[in-house]
Amino acid sequence: MRSWRKNWHPQTRIDVVHPGLGSAADYHRTVSAHPTVLFTGALNRPDNSSAAEWFLRDMWPAIVAQVPQAEFIIAGANPPEKLNQLVQHNERVTLTGFVPSLDPYYAQATVFVVPLRTGAGVKFKLLTQCYVVYRLLATSVGAEGIDGT
Repeated sequence: MRSWRKNWHPQTRIDVVHPGLGSAADYHRTVSAHPTVLFTGALNRPDNSSAAEWFLRDMWPAIVAQVPQAEFIIAGANPPEKLNQLVQHNERVTLTGFVPSLDPYYAQATVFVVPLRTGAGVKFKLLTQCYVVYRLLATSVGAEGIDGT
């Protein structure tokens, strides 16, 4: 970037804005009594709510069949009614609504999921989890924009 600017646009100011990612040292991991799957996102965004609904409806039953003690936490504000109803019909699933900090959820998560089926660009939630949770599960859309995926 700097060489490009220097050679082609020396008069143009270019700043790099780093996403607000912490490091592993910023998070204090806890040991959960049960394997915990975590999804985070603003649930009033259709990409996020449909991802949570799809995962809960199509993937969660297979996970529970293999790991009956697993828990699924969906952390995000403004969930649509359809998602609320799906959660009510599933044991071991928690829909948090708005939380002031995701840190406690990151700390207890065993697996972080990014089951996005639509959307574009780098998914910063995935990058955050690279620091925090050691196991990630993402669709190809969820991993878009990340080299090596």
